[in-house]
Amino acid sequence: LDLIKNSTALLLILLFFQLGFKVYSPVLSYALLCFIVPLILLPSLLKNFSFFKYKITAFWPITKKLFLFGLPVFASSIGGKIIGDIDTLMLTWLRNLTEVGIYNITLPTSMLLLSFSMSVSSVAFPTIVKFWIKKDWRRLTLLLKNIYQYSFLLILPPSLTIIIFSKELINSFFGSEYVAGTLSLQILIVGAAFYFVAGIISTILMAFGKPKTIAKITAIAAITNIILNLILIPHYGINGAAFATTISYLIILTLSIREVTKDVPLRLPKIIWLKTVLVSVGFLVLIYYLKELLVINFWMEIIISGAISTLFFVLINYLLGVIDMKEIKKYIRIITKKKLLSN
Repeated sequence: LDLIKNSTALLLILLFFQLGFKVYSPVLSYALLCFIVPLILLPSLLKNFSFFKYKITAFWPITKKLFLFGLPVFASSIGGKIIGDIDTLMLTWLRNLTEVGIYNITLPTSMLLLSFSMSVSSVAFPTIVKFWIKKDWRRLTLLLKNIYQYSFLLILPPSLTIIIFSKELINSFFGSEYVAGTLSLQILIVGAAFYFVAGIISTILMAFGKPKTIAKITAIAAITNIILNLILIPHYGINGAAFATTISYLIILTLSIREVTKDVPLRLPKIIWLKTVLVSVGFLVLIYYLKELLVINFWMEIIISGAISTLFFVLINYLLGVIDMKEIKKYIRIITKKKLLSN
């Protein structure tokens, strides 16, 4: 879906630029996506599920139920957009357009990490729903334990690598004029790591049928973000905005974990998280040392130092018992078995 959507948007933007629409090209492209993408996907939908063959029953009761369930989900999405976009509006109001421009390359760059969270969530959601409906507490608890344990492990190496190489990445992609956004990007990467895990935990709450809870948590975080922006932006500019957003994401993570724990009394793996943090410090020291040691092409430098540091990260976590190879092999066998059955 994302591939089709983004490819179509790119083609439309190029087409409208050729036709002379200039700044309106991306605006028109994204407006038309709402109509074009469903038309592209409709044949595939009808091939897999020909809903015209079935009689619609209890239309209004089901519609009402879906609508009431969907309202808090919609509100959560709005709240998430407020957290992401209110910074830009408040920077425009309280600072200057130069900082707005810099911030608008650091924020989207940090949010690239969230695509991994969406992937994990889309896989975990149906499994969590199944265990929840069947009241299979043993397997549900085990699944949540693994999510708590491995989600941080998954996001930390790329996050820490971007933090160390943030200046060089900004310079390579956007130019030296935007290097002033280095610190704000580093702060936002920390926030993105929090939001990565928070996104997965929110999926658990959604699977439990608690969209209202997610909406409340998002509202608290959004209000906090606005208040912190008012306090920090006048004095610290884009770095203040980045800090406000990071704190908002930390609030979402903390409150989401607390709500999940109410339904599934699972002890948080605090010792494992502490070990992971300590190993992360070692990761930072090692990758920074390798960065200073290697005097080669930037992209080779980030690949080599990132790969060596990630190997160190995985190895030490394995030796400390944070990574359980038996569990990983078990899940690999399950995934492989499913693929074989589908083939």
